[in-house]
Amino acid sequence: MTNTGVLSSERFSVGVLAALAAAAGVLMAVTLGVLGGYGWLYLFHVWGALDAGPRIGDALPLLQLASADGQPLLALLVAWLLPGAVVGLSLIRWSPGRRALVGGIVAVILLLIASQAADALARNLRFRDVLVSREPGLGPWLEALAFAIGCALPRRF
Repeated sequence: MTNTGVLSSERFSVGVLAALAAAAGVLMAVTLGVLGGYGWLYLFHVWGALDAGPRIGDALPLLQLASADGQPLLALLVAWLLPGAVVGLSLIRWSPGRRALVGGIVAVILLLIASQAADALARNLRFRDVLVSREPGLGPWLEALAFAIGCALPRRF
C-alpha cells in the first residue's frame, strides 16, 4: 500500500524545483543577452559602424560623461536584435509571443536599472535617489523592444 499524500508531495517538490530552475535559466539567458547587446552596441560605437539614423539618447549610459551615450538608431537595432535572436533560439520551444513577452519584460527591467545605475555613477549620486527621481531616456526602451523582437524571430523547423 502506498501513501499517495507523500508521493504527490514529492512530485510537487520536484515540479517546483524544476520550475525554479527553468526560471533561473531564462533569467540567466536574458541577462547574458542584455550584456551581449551592450557589447555589440559598444563595438559598433568604437568601429563607427552602422552610423545611420537619429541618435538615441541613453543607449550607452556609461558613456554619458563623454557625451557619447546617444547612438545611431541602426546600430542600436542591429546590436539588440542579434542577442535577442540568440536568446530566442535558446527558448525555441516557447511560442514567439511568449519569448518576446518574457524576454522584453526582463530586458526592460535590467536595462532601466542599468541606465539608472550608470547615471548615479556618472553623477556621483546615491542609486536609490536616482532610481525614483530620474526619467530614463529613450535608449533602454528601444533596446528592450528590439531585444524582444529578436527573441520572437527564430522559428522551429
